[in-house]
Amino acid sequence: MIVTVFVRRLKEGRTFEEFVTEWEADVGFGVPTRVLNALSLDDPRDVISIGFVAVTVPELQAWLAQGSVSEQVRHDQVATVIESTTLRCIYQVRTEHEFFGEVCDALTGIKEVLVTGAHKAQADFRHYVEKHRAHVAPQIVGWETVDHPSEGQLVALARAFFIKHDRMAGTP
Repeated sequence: MIVTVFVRRLKEGRTFEEFVTEWEADVGFGVPTRVLNALSLDDPRDVISIGFVAVTVPELQAWLAQGSVSEQVRHDQVATVIESTTLRCIYQVRTEHEFFGEVCDALTGIKEVLVTGAHKAQADFRHYVEKHRAHVAPQIVGWETVDHPSEGQLVALARAFFIKHDRMAGTP
């Protein structure tokens, strides 16, 4: 896994939204890649891009050596809205910490699980389960996006979900 970090300064009068429009690739990267673009809380002209690229160091070196027309086009587009790039780094991941590991461990022995929460949190958890704890995936029978439910609302949601789930499974 490779991590890329770019810190860029927007041109005066340009917005983060304009940056994202120019940054978005017309063609994918060709390998599984996840990128976070974030705006500084201290200065709305500073943008950081952190990319997680699922390649080995030799694969990255080969890709960089061959060059990419689509990447050059994308970088040219980005150049129209940025004043400068103050940091450009590429790192090789050496450790990855399991923040969802305890949650998965707590599911041991539970036959059916309904996962609730914000869409992003669910997506992160689902990715973690698929990548690191695939044996837990069959226990997860549903995903429901909710925004800060009360305890009573959560219980009602779970009851309604499992009544429907049991009916579909033929369980009285």
